[in-house]
Amino acid sequence: MKLRKAAVWMPTVSVVATAAPNGVKKEASGTMADELARINTDRKRRGAFMMDAFAHAAAVELGMLTREGRWYAESVAREAMWEGDESEWLAGAIVLRGFIRCRPLENPKRAEYERWLRAYEARWREFRDEHRQAMMAEVIMGAKQDILAL
Repeated sequence: MKLRKAAVWMPTVSVVATAAPNGVKKEASGTMADELARINTDRKRRGAFMMDAFAHAAAVELGMLTREGRWYAESVAREAMWEGDESEWLAGAIVLRGFIRCRPLENPKRAEYERWLRAYEARWREFRDEHRQAMMAEVIMGAKQDILAL
């Protein structure tokens, strides 16, 4: 927590104007506006991950997916925990909870889903964003309660 409070944002590209050999100042290739646009696009993409995950989880629970759609959603739940972005981890956990809530769970799948849930729980401790960490905690606790209710 101390590290986050003391951190200072630095752009990934230089935003300082540089002097050309002929004495004319030229703008650096990446401007502050470009960096802010990139950050805004990333924020929207992460929000889209959550919306897609909630939609997939609801479709799984209601049995609305085809066999291929179900396979895709299950692969998202299985593979998202190994991605680099914590919003993808959260999206995978949301889809996994949809599978857990889908009844009935046969024994091999239940053990596999419990193993994935433990992996997501280990990832939960690595979150830097407090809002996503709180959402992940809610998803994990809810999924654990759903498993116990089966």
